[in-house]
Amino acid sequence: MAKGNKLDRFRERLEDLDPETRRSYLERLYRDLGLFDTIINAIDEGVMVIDRNLAVKYYNARAKAMLGLPENAAEIPMSRLLPDLDWRRIMPFGDEGWSSSNQEFETHYPEHGFFQASIRPMNGDNTQAVVVIRDVTNDRDREKEAHVRGWENSALRFGAVVAHEVRNPLHGIYLMLQLMEKERGKELVSDLKKCGNEVLRLTNMLTNLMDTARPDGNKDFVPVDLATLVREVAVSLEPESRVREIAVEVLQPKPVPPVPGAA
Repeated sequence: MAKGNKLDRFRERLEDLDPETRRSYLERLYRDLGLFDTIINAIDEGVMVIDRNLAVKYYNARAKAMLGLPENAAEIPMSRLLPDLDWRRIMPFGDEGWSSSNQEFETHYPEHGFFQASIRPMNGDNTQAVVVIRDVTNDRDREKEAHVRGWENSALRFGAVVAHEVRNPLHGIYLMLQLMEKERGKELVSDLKKCGNEVLRLTNMLTNLMDTARPDGNKDFVPVDLATLVREVAVSLEPESRVREIAVEVLQPKPVPPVPGAA
């Protein structure tokens, strides 16, 4: 009734005007409506107006292109045009009222894409609602790419940690095998060489993995005690220094403050 009363009052006001004023008013109204239609069709979002029966009362050019609306779209209920939306949540009380809602849906026609629909009752007219549709396909693609990149980076970091932790013991074993080969005599030379070759092959594989997994971006730095680090390196080099008959000695004339570093 409210809608009918508004139309009746509008008609009565038009009838009260003289013919020239009425013609001028209608021409201005027509121009304003044309400008409104031009603006609505120029925006990047799809705009639709539906009534309580989910009948399409209006849609702009973008909505038609997004959803591939047929020419008889006004004869098709919105629940059939967009069946993936939860219309029970949008209209929880049937045709008695609307509930504002934001929902995403996927389409495969006319092209595959992801969209976000925002449904709001029209101000002052609870018999109709405005549906604004935004294309979020690119946002989804960027999220997917970011997820894949995150997974790849995590896998590379994990591979780098594993390679680092395994490579050092393998290198130590290889040096010990060299030392045993030198000290135990020729009877074990053949077997030790085979073991050494296999360990060296695995070490090279892990070195390549570490090079591949080495991150290009910034790393998290933590305080590092250089004196402790040097002593640990010297201990790890002991087998190799024995093989090469090189003496390794750590000298620390004065305390060294920690410095920022990353593994």
